[in-house]
Amino acid sequence: MRRRNPKLGIVELWARLRNRGYTRCLESLWRVLRRDGLAEQEKPKKKYQPKPYEQMQYPGQRVQIDVKVVLRSCIADPLLKLYQYTAIDEYSRYRILGAYAEQSTYSSAGFLRRVVAAFQRKGVKVECVQTDNGFEFTNRFSNSKRDIPTPFEDTAKELGIRHKLIRPYTPRHNGKASAVTVRIKSDSMTPIGSGRSPTLEQLPPYAPSSMALSQADARLLCCTK
Repeated sequence: MRRRNPKLGIVELWARLRNRGYTRCLESLWRVLRRDGLAEQEKPKKKYQPKPYEQMQYPGQRVQIDVKVVLRSCIADPLLKLYQYTAIDEYSRYRILGAYAEQSTYSSAGFLRRVVAAFQRKGVKVECVQTDNGFEFTNRFSNSKRDIPTPFEDTAKELGIRHKLIRPYTPRHNGKASAVTVRIKSDSMTPIGSGRSPTLEQLPPYAPSSMALSQADARLLCCTK
């Protein structure tokens, strides 16, 4: 019967055999089929084929934004808890950092406005921002507020910026912003509040012809009280 029905499930096969007088249990049937090489083989999993990376063509085409907890060793005030927002342009690698007292969609909306203003000072228009699916950015996976836009999404719409969400549980799709955070942690970032962090006015001007912006490697620290 198994050879005539190779795709028949083990339970259904056992039920049919029971109707024909088979008396052994389901586990025994499985052991016999496996011993004789008649057990259903597990289908090989389809190998993941990553999509080719979409190379950006000009500054501001897409900016990645991510948020992480600031290490205690990087904060001058031991009683202060901060969250680091990171924005990085995929084309020029120009990055902007911000420190906020809470990780919320309101902090994300405020940081987005600061990012857009910083890019405008360099003569660059932000067309698209890419984030993960955290509640500080979207209600995509909220059970009760799925259809309600967050202040971050409202701010992006107000500024005429397209908001792109990465695939769930794939932080590598937002890897450039995450890599900046990891590098800052490994390099022992200058303690916040020490007064030694560079400001936006100290950054070099944007030069579209020579792409000097990609060499700036500048940081903007926006601390809220």
